[in-house]
Amino acid sequence: MVFNLEPTGGLVSYCLYRQTLAGNATLWLAALFKRL
Repeated sequence: MVFNLEPTGGLVSYCLYRQTLAGNATLWLAALFKRL
């Protein structure tokens, strides 16, 4: 069970990390364009 759950949890964490990274980049770009 542990061996099955570990890769899945890692994959979910990776997907969430990618989503958060993309969200932060979008907010950063929006803030940058507001200043121009």
